[in-house]
Amino acid sequence: LGLLSLFNTEIIKDVTLYKGGVPARFGGRASSVLEITGREGDARKWSGTAALSTIAIGGTIEGPIVKDKLSLIVSARRSWPDLIITNGLKLVDGEWGFGARFYDINSKLNYQINDKQRLFLSFYSGSDKEFIFSQTEGAKTQYDLGWGNQIGSLRWNSIWGNGIFS
Repeated sequence: LGLLSLFNTEIIKDVTLYKGGVPARFGGRASSVLEITGREGDARKWSGTAALSTIAIGGTIEGPIVKDKLSLIVSARRSWPDLIITNGLKLVDGEWGFGARFYDINSKLNYQINDKQRLFLSFYSGSDKEFIFSQTEGAKTQYDLGWGNQIGSLRWNSIWGNGIFS
């Protein structure tokens, strides 16, 4: 909804901005590239964080499923003011109300096959919604405008030699 960053910072490991001299792996374009590297999850111990801001509540949990072999990280955010505002408007004036909400979830499984090979399974889901509702004696009306994305990926990294990988 334009109120929060597009990126959930709890799942980001590193960010690099290339403003000129873009590396060939990005296609050698003349513009700029923002490279964002995600966290892979802690393969040794379980940990978690929780956050509450003026607009959202969120949390992250990460840890080993199989110690030093298979790890998981899951991070989620959701707006919370819509719960209070929408219900408050219904209590104050039962005829109409409005609201907006969003959520996003990021997750990644990281499987270390051996010292030179890793397998990653990632998933993202996010949604925004704005709504207006009205209620009179004989009719209920609700207008919703929503949009969202879902994506999953499977990636296999393999180190073939000194400086050679796929």
